[in-house]
Amino acid sequence: TNFYFTPIITTKEMREKTGNPDFHYILLCNKICGSAHYNMQMNIIVETEEEYNKWLAEQPKFNVAQAQ
Repeated sequence: TNFYFTPIITTKEMREKTGNPDFHYILLCNKICGSAHYNMQMNIIVETEEEYNKWLAEQPKFNVAQAQ
């Protein structure tokens, strides 16, 4: 299953709008092939492009040559 969307409100902004500091966007499993799918969830963090790029720059780089 593929899912694409373009967020317009960041997680931080939504927490402020709702007054809920624990607010999370949640992606729920939509399959009905098992009894536990209703409980399969993933938190989605929506940030600004600048925040994402800063986070990405801070991540360690993976060196394929060292992994072999």
